[in-house]
Amino acid sequence: MIENLPSAEELEETALRIHFDAWHRTIGLIFDFSEAYQLEKGEEPESSDDYQEEWLEYLLGSQAEMGAICSSIQHSAELRLKSIICTVSPFLLLLNNSVPLKGGQTSLDFASLRTIDSVDLPNAVRTLSDFPLSNAFDLHFNELRRRRNQLTHLGVHQNNLTPNNLIQFMNTQYNFLWPDGRWLYRRTIFDGNSARRFFNDHRYASVETDVMIELATSIPRIANVDFKKMFGFKKSAMNIYCPNCMGLRATKWHSGGHPTAVQTGSKSATCLMCEQSLVLEDIAQEYTKCDSCETSMLVISTTTDADSLCSSCGEVLDPS
Repeated sequence: MIENLPSAEELEETALRIHFDAWHRTIGLIFDFSEAYQLEKGEEPESSDDYQEEWLEYLLGSQAEMGAICSSIQHSAELRLKSIICTVSPFLLLLNNSVPLKGGQTSLDFASLRTIDSVDLPNAVRTLSDFPLSNAFDLHFNELRRRRNQLTHLGVHQNNLTPNNLIQFMNTQYNFLWPDGRWLYRRTIFDGNSARRFFNDHRYASVETDVMIELATSIPRIANVDFKKMFGFKKSAMNIYCPNCMGLRATKWHSGGHPTAVQTGSKSATCLMCEQSLVLEDIAQEYTKCDSCETSMLVISTTTDADSLCSSCGEVLDPS
């Protein structure tokens, strides 16, 4: 018999962890440069007049690392395609590859068997499943596969990569392979740097803080059309602070936050990070006026005992 059959859920989770690890490493390249040259808030390395020469030199020295990130993006895509096939049957991954038929009671480990070649995965998904994989995906997939093969088999890569290239690769891939969106939720749940979760105490470390810090750099680099598919809303709609996620920040390390919720009705909102429903209420007499902005609404979680926040700036509203 064949043992250790892969599951669709495990393959998809691994694909997401690799995808978001690549995202974390890419954003980290931008952070490292910005911190080293102390760029002001809102100033981007690629558009800085003061450090153009340094940025180009930095990119040249980062090509090997960005080539490795490209390989990770490709690896993520292959695992996601395999997970889709596994939703039908894991044995379909063995098509067109001989399985040794042995007598006796000897078991075979699935991991030791050759599965469908990567070049055949997109068409296998279309043939063997009902997943709506567009033919346009092939151009993206083959480009990354070519880059991956150059690095894996020849140890070389093209010297024309930038962090924004990698981000576009990942956004395109995500929208093809996870067309239901939910990007911010998955980014938080399947954080690529998952080993650090061991240290998360929501005082000195938390995934929510890490992702919120990234958003200020990530959002401007995501094209509007991609953002709408990945998040399910326009960029401007994500302007409400979620008390659940704000309460999980590493406040001893970084006290800032970022809006992660969108208004879905006159008195309702949904957080795209934790996917919890929120209630918007008018500021009542028992609450003090927000010191940071003038707003007529506060946001209250319907699922936790989190503090009530100003929906516009995230300030905690204490009873007067």
